[in-house]
Amino acid sequence: MSLCPFLYDSHPIFHGLIEKLPISELSSLGIRSTGHPPVIELAAAIWSTYEALGMAEDFVWRLRGHEGTTVRHSVIDFIRVHGPQLAVKELILPSRSVISALAEKYNFQIFDGESEASTVDRLLWKLGFNLARYEDAYQILRNRIQEFKTCVLQLGPELMEGDKAKVRSIGVNLFVSVEAFLEELVCYNVWLMSSDHITGTCFQFTKDDAHQSVIQILGKEILSGEERFSWSINSSNTFGTLIAYLNAYRTWLKTRPTADKTALVRQKDDFPHYSDDTVWVFPFKHTALWADVAPEAMATYTEIVDRICLQVAQADLASVRNGLDHKREDNGFPEPDKMIACISRLQQVVETADAKRLIPKLFWGTRTESDSHGNVCDTFADYRGSTASLWDPPTVLPGLLKSFGIPYLIAPLDFLNQPNTILLFKVTARSEYSGYWKNYPRRRFIPPREQDSSRSMAQDFQAEQEDAPDCLQRTERTSSSG
Repeated sequence: MSLCPFLYDSHPIFHGLIEKLPISELSSLGIRSTGHPPVIELAAAIWSTYEALGMAEDFVWRLRGHEGTTVRHSVIDFIRVHGPQLAVKELILPSRSVISALAEKYNFQIFDGESEASTVDRLLWKLGFNLARYEDAYQILRNRIQEFKTCVLQLGPELMEGDKAKVRSIGVNLFVSVEAFLEELVCYNVWLMSSDHITGTCFQFTKDDAHQSVIQILGKEILSGEERFSWSINSSNTFGTLIAYLNAYRTWLKTRPTADKTALVRQKDDFPHYSDDTVWVFPFKHTALWADVAPEAMATYTEIVDRICLQVAQADLASVRNGLDHKREDNGFPEPDKMIACISRLQQVVETADAKRLIPKLFWGTRTESDSHGNVCDTFADYRGSTASLWDPPTVLPGLLKSFGIPYLIAPLDFLNQPNTILLFKVTARSEYSGYWKNYPRRRFIPPREQDSSRSMAQDFQAEQEDAPDCLQRTERTSSSG
């Protein structure tokens, strides 16, 4: 691990104390305004509260096993060893007096019936911690797969109406999750491989853009066999549509090695000033990622997509789902063996897409390590605790600066075949305001003083686009590879 010279005028903590005033932040966890490092804020909140309440002996008892030179040393050691969540659970929540005093000090409200985990998360947010928050859709899908599999395995040779009702009840929720999973699988991969991540996405993923990419690349309508399917951008695509578009993407992907790239060649004006540098690499010669992917990486990626498509076909999802429909005749209900085969294949699809990062799952930074030579290893974790280690410094520019407290999507492979260059993407939502403040701070368009103050946001935004500097000059440093 690296050690920084402990100089008061250069150490980042003291530098921040001088130049950075406390800022207010708002999130779904509440509002906060802190000016100290979160660990120090939490430790000070704990020891000062116990001292103010005259509970020193009780405090020492709770810190047993972490005896330090002083009580303050013991608190810091407890947080370092066990983490801030356990510190709140064992040093704050067990005492009504302590949690009440802290709630009053930080304007923190305690809700009746709220889970302990939610209370801990909200309190730590108040104290300045940036907590990893994952969407639960993928874990719910996994739980529903296991629940459906367990239910089917318990069926007897003769299916009673009660058995069928139970399978249908679980199956309905399962296939809702499967549809959402397949839609994200298609959208994310089409967006990833077809987008211009330099002057287009600027390494930011939005579901709206991903849906539009499907229409732009594969078409609003496609023909599969003798049936025509239409893509909906409102997340209302059926199994037939999703499977047809997944197969269409596989076909499109397989034709990329021989596809003409002439129309995708990047204009010279869009190249950064370091594009001719003999050390820094600017590999984005085209306006679609697939055109710059190394042949070996493209072959590996195509093989993974091909395997997933094969497993989806073998699962026969549409047939099983339609058979569970309560409006079907009794003899149309799928046999247990068929349902087991379906759910086993589906489980393989989910495992493959998840492990290979072919779905837009969030990764949060958990640890960073560096040495005296400038090598940096950042560790990220997903919703299951699976980790990915990304290295700096990168050889490729531009890209995203990595930081804690921000979730990222990590590309499936080292597409560019360069050291320390696995691509990272931020996750954003499109709105009128996110569009207006995109790439802030930057040079803004200021209307003349005499102009009508009723000028619309859309007009201002259009003027700013015309006045804005090149996107390449606003893009941050690239991500790194594992």
